[in-house]
Amino acid sequence: MRKFTILLLLVVVVVLAALVAFNQWSNKNISLPENLVYTLEPGKGFSQVSSELIELGVSFDPTLFYLLAKLEGVERNLQAGTYDLPTSFTPKQLISMFALGKVKLYDFRINEGWTYSDLESALSSNPNVTFTLNLYSYQQNVRRLGVGYTFLEGVFFPDTYSFEKGTKDIEILKRAHNKMKQYLKQLEKTDELDGYSSANLLTLASLIEKETGLDEDRPLISQVFHKRLIKKMRLQTDPSVIFALGDEFDGNLTRKHLRLDSPYNTYRRRGLPPSPIAYPSEASLSAAANPANTDYLYFVARGDGSSQFSKTLREHNRAVRKYQLKRGKE
Repeated sequence: MRKFTILLLLVVVVVLAALVAFNQWSNKNISLPENLVYTLEPGKGFSQVSSELIELGVSFDPTLFYLLAKLEGVERNLQAGTYDLPTSFTPKQLISMFALGKVKLYDFRINEGWTYSDLESALSSNPNVTFTLNLYSYQQNVRRLGVGYTFLEGVFFPDTYSFEKGTKDIEILKRAHNKMKQYLKQLEKTDELDGYSSANLLTLASLIEKETGLDEDRPLISQVFHKRLIKKMRLQTDPSVIFALGDEFDGNLTRKHLRLDSPYNTYRRRGLPPSPIAYPSEASLSAAANPANTDYLYFVARGDGSSQFSKTLREHNRAVRKYQLKRGKE
């Protein structure tokens, strides 16, 4: 009996020692010379994952690694995806990362002032995005995205969106559109917006976006456009003509261009263009909804990024001579 007791104690000691050693191994740091990106493909077995990690330079005992996953109950629940392995981690942290699906995230930025063409080009050239927009027609993409408009200009909120490798372009754009819808709902309602649809607001904001990069000028430009619309004056904004020209525009807007027969030519047509010409920033959207309280009817670029505002045509002509014609001679 005494021998049995001693043997049992020895077994307990060995088991406890093994558990302590295993726990120490599970929580011992694995070091890498640099961050490692590993893609766990769907359907891969645990032994194959272990082998691939070892080939990539991750040093660990595959048998103990499997035993750890077995004890954690996740050996059959590793989540597929691309993982960003840090330079230092423990086997337990690695198992947790795969089990919880803590995949590497990539960023895609929708820039203020981009056109839909710019956006589509950026998506198609991003190696981490699954590009599908070219598989469908423009109108089919309008329906797929569910934007509620007949156009895709202006309807996506400029921001940085994080996504997993392989995410479809349509999923990123739906998130961007939902964010734009949420922001439009938050805009303060003013008397100036009576009769304005969300499409009108997006269009107006896109014109403001393309006219200036200065936040302090946006409400003033908005006010000019609001006043002109009320007075049935043409908006006469160059960016809308440039948008209409598309690839034909070479950087030099001429008198011939201003005679272009297009619904986007605000020198020939009254009112707003039929749709936005770019993706407006939050500042431009806010300015479109909240114009300044002034009596300006004109503005001209000073050449330094700011604008000169005028109440009368005479003042405006003087400003044009000062800031545009003079600069043209220089």
